[in-house]
Amino acid sequence: MISLTLQDGKLLVTLGPEPTRTVALPLNTLRKVFLFMPEKYGWYCAQTTASPRCANLDDLSDDELADLLAKLAALKAGRGKFSLLLEDYIGRCAILSLADIDESGIDLLAELGQHRRERRQKVADWTRHGPGLIMTGALGDHATLGPQGVRANTGPFMAWTELDRVEVQPDSEAELSAYRFVPKPGSASPEFSVRMGAKKAEPFMSEYTFWHSLALRQEERGAQDAGLRPLLPT
Repeated sequence: MISLTLQDGKLLVTLGPEPTRTVALPLNTLRKVFLFMPEKYGWYCAQTTASPRCANLDDLSDDELADLLAKLAALKAGRGKFSLLLEDYIGRCAILSLADIDESGIDLLAELGQHRRERRQKVADWTRHGPGLIMTGALGDHATLGPQGVRANTGPFMAWTELDRVEVQPDSEAELSAYRFVPKPGSASPEFSVRMGAKKAEPFMSEYTFWHSLALRQEERGAQDAGLRPLLPT
């Protein structure tokens, strides 16, 4: 059972049944706002992995976001299969289906839109300082993710620009999945796998998508800047 209330720009997510707990998420200081959708949809999704599909809503342009929101508004059925992942800078996270959001009566997507500019600026400022994080996996595994790349346990980092794809191999009996990070052909980075429990599937996918997309944007921006830079005389 999930109950949602909005108070002074802060989303209060109460999870039940007993014992209940409430997660408070200020909408202006979220680090990640991700939409997960069924496989048959591919609206502005990351290409890191084919399934499941997810889109970083704060990574989209204004026109792209408006188009995506129009598509979501036109959905009349199956909204319970779409979910929003919201996470702040200290790891507080909530995953909400669009059906639960509809039932709450809160126009959460519109509320999130009011704080989008502030969130995007905060992410830009935060990532300039080379942050990173460690996610604890299953069976003793963990993954370290940051601007420089990703690694499993104490292995070498794979730079995000060398990542070709992530293959997800579910193990329903063990209630976990193996995430196989496959480098681009010719890369010096070896492939590796990280095992994550089922409850961490969406947070982990959003995390490596967040950092991978950031690295690709920075690479593209660097290439554009290099193209505009005047040639020095020899």
